[in-house]
Amino acid sequence: MDENEKNEKKSEGVKMVKLGDFLSQADINKAQKLYPDVKAICADVIKPQLEEINRKLGQENDPMYLAYAIIYAFESMGAREVES
Repeated sequence: MDENEKNEKKSEGVKMVKLGDFLSQADINKAQKLYPDVKAICADVIKPQLEEINRKLGQENDPMYLAYAIIYAFESMGAREVES
């Protein structure tokens, strides 16, 4: 099994989304200002609009999980250069 096949196997059942798929640019900027405070991102960015986020993503989501996903995304791309 080559590296691409391994990566495809790992991602089966995992929904890949971009921050811009469920957050506005203003929300991303707000989360970036709160970074790295995961609890603040959860309380101030995710929870107030969780119902809308769930609708956009087509599933129920845990708000703290989404907050950690945002932290991960920021760390993966460099927290100062975040775009949707």
